[in-house]
Amino acid sequence: MKKIFIHIIFLLLAASFLLLYACDLVEDKETEKEVAQNLLKSKSWQLSSVNVPSTAATQSSDWDYFTVLFTDTNITTGGYPTGTSAIWPSGTYTLSEDGNTIIRSDGVVVNITTLSETAMSVYFHVEGIALSSGRIADLSGDYVFNLK
Repeated sequence: MKKIFIHIIFLLLAASFLLLYACDLVEDKETEKEVAQNLLKSKSWQLSSVNVPSTAATQSSDWDYFTVLFTDTNITTGGYPTGTSAIWPSGTYTLSEDGNTIIRSDGVVVNITTLSETAMSVYFHVEGIALSSGRIADLSGDYVFNLK
């Protein structure tokens, strides 16, 4: 009787471990990319602050109404200064597997330095962008956008 009791306890313990192991395998864990994409899509991001190149034709205060909205594959931007939509245009994007880089449809690589439910900071470099008045490369340089 004692042997049967030990066997039953052993089987119950083994079954418990197998069940716990199986539950862990079934549990879906979000990848870094999925976590980042869900955070990007979680809201319409409003400008907190921006650093524009010192040689740019705009000033930081010109960007006060800038917004960006992400879906699974699209970026929609608005509120930028007149003639500067090419700095961060609406379009499609691809997110890197580690969730730290956005590649826009215009080829610009946007590096994500901070991404949480309440804040996003990105930096990128643009080259050869003319203001609508036609001055060549007057918007080129490194941009840092802090969004909330």
